[in-house]
Amino acid sequence: MAATSCFSSSISLNAKPNKPSKPLPFLRSPFLKPSSSPLPASLSSSHGVVSSSRIKNHPLAFLSDNNDDYDEKPREECGVVGIYGDSEASRLCYLALHALQHRGQEGAGIVTVSKDKVLQTITGVGLVSEVFNESKLDQLPGDIAIGHVRYSTAGSSMLKNVQPFVAGYRFGSVGVAHNGNLVNYTKLRAELEENGSIFNTSSDTEVVLHLIAISKARPFFMRIVDACEKLQGAYSMVFVTEDKLVAVRDPHGFRPLVMGRRSNGAVVFASETCALDLIEATYEREVYPGEVLVVDKDGVKSQCLMPHPEPKQCIFEHIYFSLPNSIVFGRSVYESRHVFGEILATESPVDCDVVIAVPDSGVVAALGYAAKSGVAFQQGLIRSHYVGRTFIEPSQKIRDFGVKLKLSPVRGVLEGKRVVVVDDSIVRGTTSSKIVRLLREAGAKEVHMRIASPPIVASCYYGVDTPSSEELISNRMSVDEVRDYIGSDSLAFLSFETLKKHLGEDSKTFCYACFTGNYPVKPTEDKVKRGGGDFIDDGLVGGINNIEGGSTVAMANVFHAHQSHLFFPLNPSISTVRSKTQTFHFPQSTAPANLRTDLSVRQRSVKCMANPRRVKMVAKQIMRELSDMLLTDNVLQHAVLPEAALGADRYLSSLTTISDVEVSNDLQIVKVYVSVFGDDRGKDVAIAGLKSKAKYVRSELGKRMKLRLTPEVRFIEDESMERGSRVIAILDKIKAEKGSEGEPETSDSPEDDQDWGVDDPDEDIIYRYPRCSISLSPDINHRLVPQISDPNLHTKSFNMSTFSGDETAPFFGFLGAAAALVFSCMGAAYGTAKSGVGVASMGVMRPELVMKSIVPVVMAGVLGIYGLIIAVIISTGINPKAKSYYLFDGYAHLSSGLACGLAGLSAGMAIGIVGDAGVRANAQQPKLFVGMILILIFAEALALYGLIVGIILSSRAGQSRAE
Repeated sequence: MAATSCFSSSISLNAKPNKPSKPLPFLRSPFLKPSSSPLPASLSSSHGVVSSSRIKNHPLAFLSDNNDDYDEKPREECGVVGIYGDSEASRLCYLALHALQHRGQEGAGIVTVSKDKVLQTITGVGLVSEVFNESKLDQLPGDIAIGHVRYSTAGSSMLKNVQPFVAGYRFGSVGVAHNGNLVNYTKLRAELEENGSIFNTSSDTEVVLHLIAISKARPFFMRIVDACEKLQGAYSMVFVTEDKLVAVRDPHGFRPLVMGRRSNGAVVFASETCALDLIEATYEREVYPGEVLVVDKDGVKSQCLMPHPEPKQCIFEHIYFSLPNSIVFGRSVYESRHVFGEILATESPVDCDVVIAVPDSGVVAALGYAAKSGVAFQQGLIRSHYVGRTFIEPSQKIRDFGVKLKLSPVRGVLEGKRVVVVDDSIVRGTTSSKIVRLLREAGAKEVHMRIASPPIVASCYYGVDTPSSEELISNRMSVDEVRDYIGSDSLAFLSFETLKKHLGEDSKTFCYACFTGNYPVKPTEDKVKRGGGDFIDDGLVGGINNIEGGSTVAMANVFHAHQSHLFFPLNPSISTVRSKTQTFHFPQSTAPANLRTDLSVRQRSVKCMANPRRVKMVAKQIMRELSDMLLTDNVLQHAVLPEAALGADRYLSSLTTISDVEVSNDLQIVKVYVSVFGDDRGKDVAIAGLKSKAKYVRSELGKRMKLRLTPEVRFIEDESMERGSRVIAILDKIKAEKGSEGEPETSDSPEDDQDWGVDDPDEDIIYRYPRCSISLSPDINHRLVPQISDPNLHTKSFNMSTFSGDETAPFFGFLGAAAALVFSCMGAAYGTAKSGVGVASMGVMRPELVMKSIVPVVMAGVLGIYGLIIAVIISTGINPKAKSYYLFDGYAHLSSGLACGLAGLSAGMAIGIVGDAGVRANAQQPKLFVGMILILIFAEALALYGLIVGIILSSRAGQSRAE
């Protein structure tokens, strides 16, 4: 039983190794080449290895472990090795990886630390013997090393995904080798990329290096601990720094990781004990679930990493993955499989003449079946280890020969016999059906299949490459249906309950997700679909889990996801959950089941509090929309001023403006403060008209702002004028300018007072300047607009409808010039930087292509010139002192600048993205260069479109002045 305790100080590691009580048959490695095995001198005499070489370019090389139907078994992902304190660390690591070759055949790599504290790496695609030779190992000096053999479950099998990965930081360098699979990889990567991290591979292991980079922990190895605490899923990892070796195992202990020691004191970590045996290291103990072991010059230290009360070790390590001569999770793999075979013989006996195995993983279970049943075990199937790896894509007709080339039946053993075939598992069922047919063709009278594991009904997310649940035959069919599908005379699986009974007290420490579908750690998704078509964020789910501890959940507002994150749809039926400090409201249909059943639930009204910044943003947007509606919406204009419907100017009797907008914290009510300039009748009509159209305004706001639920709109007259501070500021500016020329003379007109009949409450605001007068003047659109003017103020005038008269026109013109240059330069900068990163990355591997790949950088830089051209054209056309520069000209120049600038920005983004990916791809496939250039040309054309439109719009401004 794997221990789960962790120690916080230095520890002595003197545990006795567990040895299997039964003799182990000699296990022959099909992966090792005798001619390319650089053994250390200390091992060369005692560990001679006899094996045939793998034929890399065999004409039938497509029948490999990766592609043929025979190997439909679940794929073990990876194997890892770590060695500290041996001068021949790289060669020992090479041999240990050979022993773990069955855990991954797609790629291999080794990282060592040289005497000058530099991490040196060699990785490659293929078997260990294909990647390394004597000369390459000479390039890896040092007494610290980590190694990795890979089979991909997350990320494709490209060279860039081959581990170990090495990263350099300002505080040092680190290498990592990982066995397992991170179920929250997608979420972590999205968060890191959002914060600026750039990923170079599709492997989930790279996430760990980025988490180390952003960690604030001290000292350096604590950054590793801090990063691992954010991971979810299966991981057994070894890290190497400039002076330390670190081994980490996830809190559930899904994947194995053991520790041993050589006679010279060197510490060794490996995925299985078979690697320790090969390099003459003594097995000491497992790395406990949730434990971090740090090895340096001071010895071995242990630290807990989020200890889990109940480990969930992968049961398939004992059924299929590990070699029989390994000790995994404190148990002999050979003994486990032998017992599984014995149990099969007891549970599912059958009259037979011979027991055979599906080599190689079914051999030990078949030996146990034969020993218990008393029927002789014979080799009825011979597996060929000479079929090379795949480098071509075969036709299906040729692929059908796969099983026959991998497995050859022995007619003398099978002919006329009743045969029991023992295998470790059935996944899709295609291989089993072909094996049954192969045995019948060889003369077997009866074929009875016995499977030394329970039926596999669910996929694995913890570092095992299994098909989807829909592809698993036992998930779709009953045992009898599977028997009929594969064509055997009988079929029996090891029962799940008997399996757990055999494990005894340790049964609770194993993961059975592939047999039951009950996952200890479920994969997380960025968004979890909920009823009603809405989404709930993971962050909110995490907050809900802590409600009983007094945590708070910040509910988002009721606006559509276009405006903000919508957590829950507002629903009349609400569940209320009370904690110590807060009340939380959830719709009945979306409230978590545990909250609905474990906590008090009662009906209440919705109280959905929004972020204060969101409230302010919504208030500003509503104010902009309402101000625009007062100027452009005919329905609202006719309600405010009925005379406007008859064709009269809408400013004749009153002028209505929005002075302020207040939005309630729950975004349910909007108070709109309205200021009306004019006589009493005009004010009353305007306010009454607005209030009568409150529902219409609410509906229009919903359409304009794309709101899911529009708040109630309430119009309130702003009689005090305190909220009209911007108007007062404009008038104060006029007074200040006039005051500098001397005190004005007072000339109150009695006729003015008679017009009012009573004291005008607004007189001090509007008529505080005796020489200023209100007049009706035609604007550029020939409409009568009330204006304040004074002949002594150099004919300054202000449009009281918008407070933005012709004096503001140059502002829009200069804004257009700035927009053209700024946005274009942003696009140029992004395109240059993004494609420049790609050129730099590619230049490391292919420096001869750097000058050829500089094209996207140049094309991105040209975008800034387009913005400069438009900015110069606009600037030369602006004359603030000219009386003929109207708002029309300013708007034309603004739109000209925006057209050119935004077009340049979009083109820059396109050039950057395409250039970055294109130059990287060009390094591997030169034919892609022409395609990249064509795409870049089309992207550049986008900026040209903006330049052309910008020039046309700028010319329109000149035509307006000419007219």
